[in-house]
Amino acid sequence: MLIPSYRRIYKQDYDSKDQSLVERLSYSINTAFDTVFQALNQDLSFTDNFNAITKTITLTVNASGTPSTTITIPTTTLGSAVSGILLINAVNQTNSAVYPTSAPFVSFTATSSAITITNITGLQANNSYNLTIVILGSS
Repeated sequence: MLIPSYRRIYKQDYDSKDQSLVERLSYSINTAFDTVFQALNQDLSFTDNFNAITKTITLTVNASGTPSTTITIPTTTLGSAVSGILLINAVNQTNSAVYPTSAPFVSFTATSSAITITNITGLQANNSYNLTIVILGSS
């Protein structure tokens, strides 16, 4: 559902004695509501509005889910600790007819400046995948 539009504040809608004050206040109030209205009508993005990093990585895992190469991703732009990782897309590059066996789950270790992916469940072993992940910063 889209939020309904709102009625802007206009000085003409108020008594002449109040119009000067309403004119000064209306700019700030109308601008703020324009921004909130636009954001809540499908204009929010992870990139611009959330403490998160979206990244596409390529890797292969063994039968236990351990990546065949070390995958380390800098997280200094988060400005906070990492609270988790969401895997939002998994594309098999080895065989497009082979899919993950379950919802992939990413395990990682974190330092103050990077994460290292240690395990990913649900992927077919020995297949190369392009994974799009969202690294979430904590508050």
